[in-house]
Amino acid sequence: MIKCFIFVISIFMVNVVSAQELKCPDKVYSESELINIVEEARKSRTDLPGKYLKYETSVIKLRCLYILYERPIPATEDVYQTFTIDPYGELMDFYVNKK
Repeated sequence: MIKCFIFVISIFMVNVVSAQELKCPDKVYSESELINIVEEARKSRTDLPGKYLKYETSVIKLRCLYILYERPIPATEDVYQTFTIDPYGELMDFYVNKK
């Protein structure tokens, strides 16, 4: 029983260490590069939302992922769309929030 417990704990400890050692690629994308990635994806994917006529963008980085926010101008409460881009410059997901 003790051997089984030690085995389970050792597996848990290995996984914790592996998660802490996550390293993002050296390439860091600028906001303009991320906008270009989304624009290129819009050309080939009909499921992506169109851009607003006038809009502003901002970027949040979550570990190795980039979240590109697009908001219309003038700002409308709770209306925005986001695009999740992986550390290799591939569009992974999008979300449209409309009130």
